[in-house]
Amino acid sequence: MSAPGFPHGMPEGLQRDLAKVEARLREDEQHILHQRAVVQDLEAHHRDPALAQRLLDTFLELQATHLADRDRIAAEIEAEAAMPIGRRL
Repeated sequence: MSAPGFPHGMPEGLQRDLAKVEARLREDEQHILHQRAVVQDLEAHHRDPALAQRLLDTFLELQATHLADRDRIAAEIEAEAAMPIGRRL
């Protein structure tokens, strides 16, 4: 896989880490969508959504962590791409 600044592809470790975190973000989105629906359903049926809302909040916090991980990996990739080829890891 060729990427800007990497004529022979991104370093394997960074590529693998980025793929993992992107997969986690897709999973996070599915969990969040489902949990929002659960909260809305409980509210619509006049039931206490507190526990479901706490779980939703946890999913949102996890997503924020995964977004931060993705941004950190992207910054590492950018820094690596800016290095002269002989100095890259």
